[in-house]
This record gives sequence, structure tokens and C-alpha cells, in this order.
Amino acid sequence: MEIFSDMSPYRHMVAPYVFKDVFNIGWIDFGAYEQGDVPDGLLEKLRSLAFGLFLPGCIVEPARGNPICPVCGPLVEHLDGRALREAELWIPDGHRVFASPVQIVHFIQVHGYRPPDQYPDAVGRLSSSQVFDGDALYREKLKECGWQPGSSTSG
Repeated sequence: MEIFSDMSPYRHMVAPYVFKDVFNIGWIDFGAYEQGDVPDGLLEKLRSLAFGLFLPGCIVEPARGNPICPVCGPLVEHLDGRALREAELWIPDGHRVFASPVQIVHFIQVHGYRPPDQYPDAVGRLSSSQVFDGDALYREKLKECGWQPGSSTSG
């Protein structure tokens, strides 16, 4: 898993390009990361998001494999008959989006990671009636930044 500082501009798998108004959360360095308590209900809501049960549009670029924790190894988890898949969680927050690995739930629960306050606040504001399509936004951001397969110049 790549490591990105919290609130750094998103460039996962698209570097040297950068997605405007998309910020990294939870791509942690296990040598040094913020630890502490998180607001009540955050883990449950994130877990529901990670399995696509609360707001399915938050799952971006899902894959068939299991997510992997750099410390614990493959995360084989199920909820309501669904398997946790390798993916990203994109959390909309007004004009910006927070992008995190789906493993963020595990990082918080098992390793004590504490995301910046903006992240739990944004998760808390999500509504099940909200319309959001993270995959479509991801594709828009690819076009917006000028990313092209095989290109080696920044846009």
C-alpha cells in the first residue's frame, strides 16, 4: 500500500498527476501516524460504507481481492453476506472529497489510527438519501487532470 500524508492532494495510481479537491486520508505510515479516540458511531458507519450497505457510491475502484493490512496481512471480513473487497472509500464533503483505502476501518479499530477531524465530521454528515457516485467522479477527475495511460508528463 502506498503511503500519503493525511490531507495531501490525491495522486494514488495517477502520479505525477493530482486530483483537484480530492484529499488523502488513512494511507498511513505504520512508523508514525496519529493515534487516539474517534467519535462514537464512526466505525459502524465506515464499516457499513466499506461493505456498500449505507451509501454504495462511496466505494471506488473495487477489486476482487481482499484488502491487505501491511501489519496483519489479508483482511477477510464479511457483513450481511458481503465480502470486504480491495477498494477505496470516497467521502464527499461539500466541494471536496476524502479518499481513503477501505482498510481505514481496520486501521482505526485495530491499530488506533485517528483521522483528522474533518474526516469523521464528513462521514457523520453523510445521509443514506444522498446521491453520490464515487466511481463516476473518479473517472471525471482522471479526465480533469489530464491523465492518460502511458503518459509520462504532468498535466
